[in-house]
Amino acid sequence: MYHNSFRITLLVTAIAIMLSACGASTPIPVPATATEAIPTATEIAPTNTPQPTPTTSATKVPVSPLVGEWQRVNSCASFVQAFKEAELIDLAPEWLVGGGYFTSLDQINNTDLCKGATEVVHSHFFTANGGFGSHDEMGRQVDDGSYRVVDDRTISFPSSDVTVHFSIEGDTLTFEVVVPDPCEGTCRDNTAWALSAFYPGPFQRMP
Repeated sequence: MYHNSFRITLLVTAIAIMLSACGASTPIPVPATATEAIPTATEIAPTNTPQPTPTTSATKVPVSPLVGEWQRVNSCASFVQAFKEAELIDLAPEWLVGGGYFTSLDQINNTDLCKGATEVVHSHFFTANGGFGSHDEMGRQVDDGSYRVVDDRTISFPSSDVTVHFSIEGDTLTFEVVVPDPCEGTCRDNTAWALSAFYPGPFQRMP
């Protein structure tokens, strides 16, 4: 009887020691293997990060059919007729010299303004960004400014407050200067410039 009680006591004590040892044990961490992937910045980024939205392309502005260079041979007769119709004939001689028809005012016959005039090639060019200029018969730039498209048949020149209508058929371009009424003071000089550049007569598109 004593031996059985002693054995039972030993068994209970052993079990208690074993349970105590199991409860105090600390798990041993298992090292990561070489095959385990390390998370990247993308993988650990918040899933609600806003995504960039595609931008819409800028609306393209139609290019004016005027863009390019246009050439013709100057016509003194057409030049003078335009000044007569605009009632600016008194300004014609100085603009004939400026246009290269003559080299000086004393060469001009006051009763026949075109007598002895030299008619040479002249061109105008228009750029897509609103630039305007002219080239003389030697290819030298002799005019420099800007223009603005008003509508599909009208342009204006802000620096001189001038409006000009135009028409294009194939590779042929013609102009019509709008002459204000009344036209006095600086209007006369500005209109004289416009008439000297855009008097009636066809221009041809240059290659």
